[in-house]
Amino acid sequence: MQDHIHIGTKLKARLLKPSVILPLGRDHIISRGHLVELIKTVSKDQHELTECYINPKDKMNYRAVQKISSQNVTSLLRVNIANSEGTALYLDMIREVMESYTRPDLTPLERIELIWKWLFFVRIWRTFIQNSDGDYTVKNNFITSNSYACIEINAHCLIQLIILLRDREEHSLFLPWKMSSQACEQIFRILRSSLATKSGVTVFSILELQYHFRRLDMLSSTYVKLSKVISLPRHYKAAVISEEAPYIVTSLPEDYEIEAAVSVALQKAVGLAQKFSLLSNDCGNFISKTHLKPRRAEEETINGEEDEDEEDGDVDSNMIDMENDADEVTFSQAEVQADKEDRMSGVVEDLFIVSSGAIGVKQYNNVPLSEKSPFVLVGDGQNNPAIIRKSTLCWLLSSGDTKLSSDRLTRVMAGPVTQSLFAGNQGRTTRPTVEETIHVGDWCAFSEGQSVAVGRILAFSYLSGTSLKNQEYSLLSAPTKPPEKNARGLGTLCSWFSFKGGSRILQSTRMEVHGYYSVENYICTLARPIYKDGCLNASCNLREIIKLKKK
Repeated sequence: MQDHIHIGTKLKARLLKPSVILPLGRDHIISRGHLVELIKTVSKDQHELTECYINPKDKMNYRAVQKISSQNVTSLLRVNIANSEGTALYLDMIREVMESYTRPDLTPLERIELIWKWLFFVRIWRTFIQNSDGDYTVKNNFITSNSYACIEINAHCLIQLIILLRDREEHSLFLPWKMSSQACEQIFRILRSSLATKSGVTVFSILELQYHFRRLDMLSSTYVKLSKVISLPRHYKAAVISEEAPYIVTSLPEDYEIEAAVSVALQKAVGLAQKFSLLSNDCGNFISKTHLKPRRAEEETINGEEDEDEEDGDVDSNMIDMENDADEVTFSQAEVQADKEDRMSGVVEDLFIVSSGAIGVKQYNNVPLSEKSPFVLVGDGQNNPAIIRKSTLCWLLSSGDTKLSSDRLTRVMAGPVTQSLFAGNQGRTTRPTVEETIHVGDWCAFSEGQSVAVGRILAFSYLSGTSLKNQEYSLLSAPTKPPEKNARGLGTLCSWFSFKGGSRILQSTRMEVHGYYSVENYICTLARPIYKDGCLNASCNLREIIKLKKK
């Protein structure tokens, strides 16, 4: 069995890797550019993301995997970011592949259905890449063979585990959410925290471990019993107390039930593949076959370093992140609705607007407001007042990570607080402008012969290089006029659109092959179109762009 925590980090690293194109059919593309645009256009309290979570250099940050693949993020992508369905589906795959093992409230058949749905889907996706007539390759335009092999192995291991415990009549030992590196590290952290202050002990003998386990079992059972009477947020944070009730298995499914669950998973995978036009006439022959090949003795194992694209290593063990109440997200406004009209009338226009919609962080009611109070009055996207913690407001206004650096000089230096709530079209003219620098998430017009194409920038890459790694361009911005000396050429990966007739409505352009388009063809930058009811309404028309092109 492969560590499913590492599967999530590998899939995340592939998504964030610069210069890698992950096509999902001819109409959709998977890109971190969609997440960049979500951070820029939607307030932080809605998605809870910062730029550190989409940093391609931070490969083994499991907390980032949880954040970017959350169901809330994928829902916001589908609603707010046009043509992001491919990225949202990829994030759904990351979440559900891990949940098939990590969620304690799923039945064995639900676990089988989850992971096998995505196994069938990646098989179909891989076959689509192979049948692309050389336009794409499995090495450069698919998840790494290491990640694919791990999904394949874990899907089969889950069924084998069920059959093994069922035949031995040891149903209660089916605890897949405990079978990961994070579960081991969590226990080790709790064991260390149970020691005396400043003891400095980081390893245990077997005898010491047995003693600490008895002590830990007693404390954990006490916390669980007390949690029904009093609130213990610290132990919820450390996962000593689980908010999800585990599904205690009393009987494991029979073979015919397992086959039925796999058949349902196949139907769902085929439905997703049809939605993205991944199925071809001969694709069905490969759905039921594994693409894994036996390893030679001299080849590296699955968990080893396969090539320069593999993203393996130890998972970030610092899972307990004390962000005060910034992580305690609720979506209820019942507490502040009761008396807001009586107490706060006349001050709404003076409130600091912190959200693009209903505030998605914890709110308080009937608390004193003063300069020394830990609370502050703010407003949401509809100018409704709300009371939140000042620490939460600081978290909303910060664009980086909130963890303290291990470097003392960095830790004590006061850095500027960057307001990252709204980085959209505020302060920008609605007319197209010629910029010296373009950024990921910008909407730009490019010349295409005699015509004009509108692209939303997803990533940048050098157009020449000895290898794919050598072509990587990891920055989120690029000059529109690259330097002529030692120039390697700079290209941009875009989602392409065109104007519908003479109107300002943009419609998606079908691409036979996704690739990097030279920045030298840049014309101008457009204000971000308004995405509403499935339609994109641009702030200008084609004539205004053509005027700039002629200049």
